[in-house]
Amino acid sequence: MDFALANDIATKPKFLESLRRAVVNVGFLYIKNTPVSIAIQETLIKKGIELFDLPLEEKLKIEMANSKHFLGYARLGTEITAMKPDYREQFDVSTSYCSIFQVRADTATVSSQQKSQRLDQANLSGKI
Repeated sequence: MDFALANDIATKPKFLESLRRAVVNVGFLYIKNTPVSIAIQETLIKKGIELFDLPLEEKLKIEMANSKHFLGYARLGTEITAMKPDYREQFDVSTSYCSIFQVRADTATVSSQQKSQRLDQANLSGKI
């Protein structure tokens, strides 16, 4: 995906739709032409290698099985894809964020589909 398309009002909606499709339907993506410097990219690669080089006992301290949000470390062969073990080692991470959907206990619950639609609308209108 070309990040430069996100900077142009005429191409931003198409970029966002492509981004959403990649995240929801494919599960991964490659982004080119980002504003991230080469130095930061190289540091990220180095830190990623260091993370995977940690001893197994250290990685297991943050094992995904211990997370209610499915975040953390997953060992080689623990993921199942198309009913077969997926031989990859991974870390699923996320940053803290504040939801734009504050649902109070005394209000009706908003479905995940409604949240997704509202988030798409907010993204397209430039609010996020």
